[in-house]
Amino acid sequence: MEVEMVVEIPQGSRNKYEMDHETGAIWLDRTLFTATQYPLDYGFFPGTLGEDGDPLDALVWLSQPTFPGCHVWVRPVAVFWMSDEKGPDAKVLCVSSHDPRFANYVDIDDLPEHLLDEVGNFFEVYK
Repeated sequence: MEVEMVVEIPQGSRNKYEMDHETGAIWLDRTLFTATQYPLDYGFFPGTLGEDGDPLDALVWLSQPTFPGCHVWVRPVAVFWMSDEKGPDAKVLCVSSHDPRFANYVDIDDLPEHLLDEVGNFFEVYK
């Protein structure tokens, strides 16, 4: 399955950007105040609605970081079941659909353990 994702925050950033879904403008929400940085490009699936009332959150493993506002075709392979002040907040982990390096990644069992640990640790300390 291939779906469209919009990147809000590139891998390695300590800045948390959010897209205004009405105007398409990208705003700096805050800067992470620790050495923590985003482990993968982070964004959302347009046209979806998560349990928190926002579009479903997504992360994508790419060969190189992209930029805020970039649209990427991705293949979902895993979900991190999180919760925040609004309630359940799923984070869908994806790989790039158009990068042959990720052609054999189709579900969570295909992902390297260190990647899952890194993403899991990020969400433990990120808020």
